[in-house]
Amino acid sequence: MDKLYPKIIIVIISLLLAGFFLGNAQEDGTYQQALEKIEAGKFEEALTLLEDVTEQRPDFAEAWNNKGSIYLVKGNYSEARKCFKEALRINPEYPMAKANLGSIHLKQGKTEKAVTAFREALEIDPANEEANYNLGNVYFQQGKLEKAQSYFKTVLDNNADHYKAFYRLGQIAARTGRKNRAEEYFSKALEIYDEDPEILNEVGRFYLQKGELDRAESYLSKAHKLTGEKPGPLHNLGLVYLNRGEPAEAVDYFEKALEFRSEDDPRQLSRLHSDYGLALYRNRKFDRALDQYKRALELDNYNASAHYNLGLLLEDTGHYDQAMNHYKYAFNIDDQYVEAYNNYGLLLLNVREDYENALKYFNKAIDIDSGYTFAYFNRALALTNLERYKEARESLRKVLEKVPSKSKLYKRASDLLEQL
Repeated sequence: MDKLYPKIIIVIISLLLAGFFLGNAQEDGTYQQALEKIEAGKFEEALTLLEDVTEQRPDFAEAWNNKGSIYLVKGNYSEARKCFKEALRINPEYPMAKANLGSIHLKQGKTEKAVTAFREALEIDPANEEANYNLGNVYFQQGKLEKAQSYFKTVLDNNADHYKAFYRLGQIAARTGRKNRAEEYFSKALEIYDEDPEILNEVGRFYLQKGELDRAESYLSKAHKLTGEKPGPLHNLGLVYLNRGEPAEAVDYFEKALEFRSEDDPRQLSRLHSDYGLALYRNRKFDRALDQYKRALELDNYNASAHYNLGLLLEDTGHYDQAMNHYKYAFNIDDQYVEAYNNYGLLLLNVREDYENALKYFNKAIDIDSGYTFAYFNRALALTNLERYKEARESLRKVLEKVPSKSKLYKRASDLLEQL
């Protein structure tokens, strides 16, 4: 009898994504009904049919595999494992069952066992989509981006419509500084399927970080419509408005995000409280902002942004020594925190009149980000106070090269240069 290759179900494990597959099977009335139920999402009815099939045909490996897939989706790992092992007892060279067994190991945090199972599946079938994709996800989560990339590309070599593989490649490109390439991958993923809220949210964040706020808002708004009560898109929409200089609107989004917050991820919740505090601070609601920063640091004392934001508030309210402490916390946690170095230097310059040490922190900021114009201007101020006028003028010229001629910073730098 002819063999069929219908769609079926297996969970593809990652932190964000899930998908399904079916194995091969001989044509059989009851079995075909089960496949139809699976495709319609009627898993309980499919499971009942598959129980009948395996009772009548206990040597039917594909039916055992598909039955295990349903148990896997339901979270019944014990029964799923039994089914996959039975499928492998019948057919030890069954790559899909091996990949499914690896998925159980991943769900249970047994990464090494999962990797072994996926590799065994690939030894039998190097093109196995589930094993390649799951291995890519494992290495992606471990930060082994080059290895992850190779597995995702293998997925696409065999299935050019696998939008999740395109999405992952986009994330890898973004993390490795290839923004144009990341944009290409994200576009391909969304051309294939543009209704995945997790991907829409992450692509929205990508454009938020690029400063393309309107584009970010369009993706995040769609993600919010699809997810409803998920805090992620709301949090990111708040950041869009915060970056637009509309803190009142940002407050509304952060408050909505907090309504649906999850205590399961304290670091993410800490970031939400910190961003909410910054929006309140920019609305001059200092007491409420302070409460949010304290809550953020209770959840995660290694939140560099929360320390930096609290430093801004303390500086604005005249608590300079405390502000310096929090700026220092920020750049000790994140040694690339340019703004924290700059603001720490400013307090050394303006409050302590320690021009030599202030200069060191401005130089540190410039070493990290040669385009950070505020540090060039502040360095010029420190050099002027140290009577190093030639160097001060050079630093001011850097400002004039880098900022628009109509900006306030341009005028300040131009005025100071004339005085020197």
